[in-house]
Amino acid sequence: MKENSRYPEEWKEYPSVTQVLSCFVKPGLQEWFKRTPYKNIVKISEEAKEIGTKVNEIIDLYQAGKMVKFKTKYGEKIITATKNYMEWRKQNGFTSYESQVKVMHKSEGYVGTIDRIETDRSGLVIYDWKVSKRFYLSNRMQVIAYKKAYEAHLGKMISKCILVRLDRETLSFDSEKDVE
Repeated sequence: MKENSRYPEEWKEYPSVTQVLSCFVKPGLQEWFKRTPYKNIVKISEEAKEIGTKVNEIIDLYQAGKMVKFKTKYGEKIITATKNYMEWRKQNGFTSYESQVKVMHKSEGYVGTIDRIETDRSGLVIYDWKVSKRFYLSNRMQVIAYKKAYEAHLGKMISKCILVRLDRETLSFDSEKDVE
């Protein structure tokens, strides 16, 4: 399980939330798979994964006050998604609490990494960044699984979960608040 290599050794026997949710059918993607040549599916999937990973890394470096440098053939899309994050942040403002929080739900048997936990008047809030064209049911399921794991693992209650979609093609973003 390559994806679990970033977790502590004793957690590696558990699948990640992302791995578990990859088993679910995504109707919109199924239709796309039917009409898209396989080599294009592979290329587009690899591009989306690299862009999402780089954007998350840039957000983490920015939050830590560090210099951001990156080299990739998808530079323009990464810059666009990152600008969307900056604008979203400016409009919504928050105080950083924790980022890249690793959690385990031992009794349910999964691990995961939460993009960001912030505080607001209601308490702790989970934020999950998505660099994609739309939200999917699996995105909602993922953030709810993170909430359950955080509460079980650390014993702190999460007041709400928010998904933030950062477009990589246009200067736009949106969010789903109070995901349940």
